[in-house]
Formats: sequence, C-alpha cells, structure tokens
Amino acid sequence: MSRFHNLRQQLLKLQAYLLHEEDMGSTRIAGRVRGLLPADAIKPVWWAGCFVRRVKSSGRAMAITQSGFSLLEVLAALLIMGTIVAFALPGALSAVKNYKLHADATAIASYLNVVRMKAVSQYAPYRLNIDTTTGSYNIEQLCGGTPSSADSACTSPYAARTTPQIDASGTQFINAGNRLSSCHPAGVSVFPLTTITADPSGCPTLVQFYFNTRGAPVDSSGNVLSNGGNVIYLTNPSNLCDAVTISLGGRVSVWNYSPSAGAWVTR
Repeated sequence: MSRFHNLRQQLLKLQAYLLHEEDMGSTRIAGRVRGLLPADAIKPVWWAGCFVRRVKSSGRAMAITQSGFSLLEVLAALLIMGTIVAFALPGALSAVKNYKLHADATAIASYLNVVRMKAVSQYAPYRLNIDTTTGSYNIEQLCGGTPSSADSACTSPYAARTTPQIDASGTQFINAGNRLSSCHPAGVSVFPLTTITADPSGCPTLVQFYFNTRGAPVDSSGNVLSNGGNVIYLTNPSNLCDAVTISLGGRVSVWNYSPSAGAWVTR
C-alpha cells in the first residue's frame, strides 16, 4: 500500500514536470524521467489522456508515446477539404440565390391573397403597390365609399386618399440582387397565363394590383381586366425567372420558367 502511494506521488510529480517541460519546449524529458519512477514497474497506467508505459529495464529511460498528426497529414486533409469546397461552393451559392428568388415570389403571392381578403372582409377596394425600381411593395386601402366632401381626392372608389392609407404591415422589400419587372424578362417569349397575350404598354415601373369588394382583380376604374390577368416577374443574378399571376377569377399562382422546356411551370 505504501509502495502504491509512493508510485502515485511520483506520477503526480511526473505530470507536473512533463507539463512544464512541454510548455518550455524542452528536449530533456527522457533523461530526467529516469529518477522519477521505479524501473521494475511494468503495468501501463492511464494518465493525462494517454498511456504511460513503465518499462522494466535496469537503468533504461521510460518511453512515453503520444498520438497525433504529422504536418504532411494535416496538409493532405486541408487539400482534400479545399477541393471539395471548390466543387460544392458554386452550386451552394446558386441554390441560395434560387431560394431567395422563390421566397420573394412566394411573399408577393401571399400579400396578394391578403389584399383580396382585406377587400372582402372590410368591403373596401384595396390595391397592392409594387415599385420595380426600388424592389418594394405595400398594401393600400382606397377611397371606397368615402365621399369627396370628406376627402377631396376621393373622386372614385378606386382613387387613393389624400393621405395614403398604407397597411400596418408597412413597406416590404425583395432580397438584394433580385429584380422586378412588369414585362417578361429577356429570353422569355411566353406568358405564364395563356389568357395574357401582351406586356403592358411602356413596361411601367409602378405596378398596381386592384381588388374590388368581392375580391376580384380589376383595373384602376373597377372594370374587369382587359389583358386576361395580371403578372409580375422576378429575376435573380443567375437569370432564373419566377412570376406571380392573378387570373381573371382571382386565383394567385407562382410560376418558374424552365429554359430547357421553354415554358412556365407552376410551383
């Protein structure tokens, strides 16, 4: 028991000494260890995260081994990782850009459905204002039944009030790098809805989607759409194209253009 206690004390001394010598970068550990442990101890001892084997040899230094990686192994691992990243990074960045484009299209479609519900529930005409220059959009309540005596700007139900009644959700913005357009992008020759046969004249930068009190899409005068529906296009830096459409019946759909098929596919 006394011998075991002495051995334990010597191991603690060895631990402190090795840690000190390792920090100092000393190369004299093997020579100094000889006097710290008895030479006839032969069993391996688990200490400080590695096996310390006491070698039974008269006057011979104790061997201490620690596992690790050589510089060559580390460099080889870094080379393999760098190669994998180089191949995977472009695809990952493209996937992120596509995800942001689809997210913007879905958000605009969701807002259009909100505008429809507000027009019906509040029995007042609403519109969604989309500014393609700034990439922003917001919901606005129109005059509806407000007479011109109460607001001079209210000359018709679909006129905007003197002080624009912007919804509490405020103005939203699409992701940086994505673009909005009222006309179909370059390289796209077909329309998402077969009922739409032409782009709006002059490709206006301010696109406004009107809804009457029944939730149906109309023009700024409250008449049925004459162009077969409404559409807004979105394009990302990779020239991937999405579109959000409103049919004459008021259905909101999100589309993605497939260059290989030369056609729009609903999402």
